[in-house]
Amino acid sequence: MSTTLRSAKPEIVAAILLCPISLASMGMLIKAAGGVPQSALLLARFGVPALIYWGLLAVKRYPFRTIRPHKHLLRAALGFLSVSSLFAAIARIPLSTALCLSYTLPFFAYAIGMLSRRQRPDARGLCVIGALVGVACMTNPSAHADVVGIAFGLASAFFGAIALYEIKRVARTEDADAVLLMYFTISTIGLTLYILLFDASAERMAHSFPWGTLTLIGLCGLLYQIGLVTSLKEASVSLVSMFLLFSVVIGFAGDRLLFGATFTIVGTVGLVVLAASILCFQYFESSKRSQ
Repeated sequence: MSTTLRSAKPEIVAAILLCPISLASMGMLIKAAGGVPQSALLLARFGVPALIYWGLLAVKRYPFRTIRPHKHLLRAALGFLSVSSLFAAIARIPLSTALCLSYTLPFFAYAIGMLSRRQRPDARGLCVIGALVGVACMTNPSAHADVVGIAFGLASAFFGAIALYEIKRVARTEDADAVLLMYFTISTIGLTLYILLFDASAERMAHSFPWGTLTLIGLCGLLYQIGLVTSLKEASVSLVSMFLLFSVVIGFAGDRLLFGATFTIVGTVGLVVLAASILCFQYFESSKRSQ
């Protein structure tokens, strides 16, 4: 059953907030690892969490034989497409812009909800539009003419929105540990095969990789997935999607402090609009649940 942030347990609130913080941190680390092939960045993103999670579950004596891998293939594919598109966008355009475009995700999530009749058009739609206007003002995507980078950002949002609903579907029959483990493992196996068979340059450059940064990218990816799966147990897809927009605010600050971007009046207005949209969305969500 979905819940609102006001009535959520403290651990669910923490999980919802962990998502944007870990995502934005991962984006800044990706920017800092300039020159590393995208395949290697992605392998770190999935491989490190896979190793850690296999170890943790082994210590817990998790019943691995109960996992049905075929149920996780579509979820893993959608999640991988979303992440790889986001990484490609971050490599081409400013972090805050990439995250802004990626997290037009609430629009796709809300639209999918209406098309599948899980949601009905209501005032929350206006809040989503307001949030999109806010993040657009903050990052001003039109100032960056890399059309391919912008397309990658939107593709990340599209695949991410579908993946959110697929996670909820898979979670009906598979527990959260299985969902996370299979996502990391399937993606890691696929990337390893790709690098070995088609990306010889990544193998040759391995000795010069910033392994500490790559490890941190993987850890941030693990924290993001834990927060996402945990929050989706009780919170609605639309609510989780809205709070993921906070990663844009964090990314915007990172661009300002680490990558030379500057704040503008329009960007400040966008931040206010974003905050107001999230608060209004929460109000309408709470009102809807109380009826």
